[in-house]
Amino acid sequence: MKKISTIYRPFICQIVPKMLSFCTIMAAFALIKLEPGKAFTITNSQSLLLGRQSTNQVMVKKPPKPPDSGTPGGHRTPAITRPEASCPEMEKPLTALFANNGNDLTISQYPTFWFYIPYAPEKISSMEFLLLDARERKTIYHTQVKLTNQPGIIKITIPSESKYALEVDQLYRWRFHLDCKPDTTDDPDLVVNGWVRRVPSSSEVEMGYDEIANLAELHFANPENQDLSKDWANLLESLGFTGLEQEQFVESELITLQN
Repeated sequence: MKKISTIYRPFICQIVPKMLSFCTIMAAFALIKLEPGKAFTITNSQSLLLGRQSTNQVMVKKPPKPPDSGTPGGHRTPAITRPEASCPEMEKPLTALFANNGNDLTISQYPTFWFYIPYAPEKISSMEFLLLDARERKTIYHTQVKLTNQPGIIKITIPSESKYALEVDQLYRWRFHLDCKPDTTDDPDLVVNGWVRRVPSSSEVEMGYDEIANLAELHFANPENQDLSKDWANLLESLGFTGLEQEQFVESELITLQN
């Protein structure tokens, strides 16, 4: 075997380590498992193959997350009572029956909202319901509400007219106001409020407005059905409402106001 000429030794000594280094780098990257659209990291063992020990990770940014499709928090019972408010405190307060869990969704263009009213009609000066856009600059629907006989659970369904229809993937704000005596201020005595987002009909909505409304309709249409009564009680318990399972559905009159 011929010896390598001393003339070429310096050149070979320079080029061979570089080739080995390049091969080592390629081998290290071959160990990295890549999946489309996901970040990858270089671990310590792979870093050793690259000729250095490092605790840092090399990251490729993931695609941005899609916009939040949930809902902000609301108030199922009045958060603040004005000092001059005329409504007496009740053991079971004014209550909006919705989950308030960040996923208050509906697939309906014209959803139904449910409320427990603890006061007799003669104790109430006025009640009103408003459906607003997300910025609360535009009123979509505004109605006065009147009890016809006694305290209990009422429902408010958005009228089936195109001008009131909720649009898919849009967020809306709703408010329910109750005054016990007329006064000169613009602030209502009691307020509950929340949010609703309409989603495509193919969406799976867990504990949204529709599930509550569907079971409420069945229960109040068949009050003697023990299975439905049990389901209704279980639903209220899961939502954190206690003491409302025995409350009856009561009729109310809705008087739509011009926007």
